Amino acid sequence: MSEGRVEKIKTNNVLADVKPENAFYFCLEEGNYTGRNAQNLIQFYETLKTVEPKSIEFHTQRGDFEKWIRFLGDNILALQLARIRKKPLEGEKLREKICDTIGKRINKLRGSESPPSA
Repeated sequence: MSEGRVEKIKTNNVLADVKPENAFYFCLEEGNYTGRNAQNLIQFYETLKTVEPKSIEFHTQRGDFEKWIRFLGDNILALQLARIRKKPLEGEKLREKICDTIGKRINKLRGSESPPSA
């Protein structure tokens, strides 16, 4: 199998839907579910734009985002998010940095420069 074909298969897996039991469930704190979830990377990106900042801070501190992204099969994005976790960011600045990073990665996976959308 050619390297380009392997990369295309991997990209499709990273952007594909996962089963509901494997979706990312956004919480404000342990056991306090926001009612929002994502079954693929694009839904995750879109939800991050509007979920409460407290949820983003909670999951970032725990490394939950990078763990789920790794589960999707994107170790590069997981490492980028791990670097963000180590920075002293919170609230809207944290959201902006995470969304910018994920948006750029989605564009790269799609081979596109346009903003990601569902």
